[in-house]
Amino acid sequence: MASSSDHFSHEVIRLRTNYQDKRQRSNLFPPTGLPILDMEIVPGERPSMRFWHDDGTEVGRFVHLFDIPGKLSGQILRMERNLPPVGGHFEIEGDHFRKLETSPSPPQPIPDDFEDVQDLVMQLPLLDVDPSKHFVKKGKYRSEIENLLTCQGGSCPGSILSNHLVRLLGRSSDGQLVFEKLATRAILARFSSLAIYKR
Repeated sequence: MASSSDHFSHEVIRLRTNYQDKRQRSNLFPPTGLPILDMEIVPGERPSMRFWHDDGTEVGRFVHLFDIPGKLSGQILRMERNLPPVGGHFEIEGDHFRKLETSPSPPQPIPDDFEDVQDLVMQLPLLDVDPSKHFVKKGKYRSEIENLLTCQGGSCPGSILSNHLVRLLGRSSDGQLVFEKLATRAILARFSSLAIYKR
């Protein structure tokens, strides 16, 4: 008989796989949908999410979805249904669709508190980045790079100490960190608790 921890682990894997499949098919997010310029969670009695999609215009396309389980807007947020194929700004509250004339301004960006990490980055091996195989990102904190190196035996590319950790491969010619490109990650926790998602 399987232990409860085995059952829990299998359930977590099943939920993650299910979520990732939905995420890849949903037109609310890339790769199926338009790139996201910004998004915002609106808490309160009527929780919702606001998206600004990159549709080629200066302000982007604004979409406001209210989190109402069992209704169109909630089903879209849970990636059970797609956004309707309409252009322009709109909101969906439950099953009610409303066109909007204007888009609210995106949320104000949070000021960066990045550290100067160039000396650490320059110590990493230089790689020719292949966009089909590699993901690049700017190093933001010294501890980020130090922790990645520690988790792979203190060197780069080193030996990964756990299959649950990403592996730092090196640096790009423009000084960014280079990682293996993985499938799109879930962002479930950014807009709903697991209990709400499972409703």
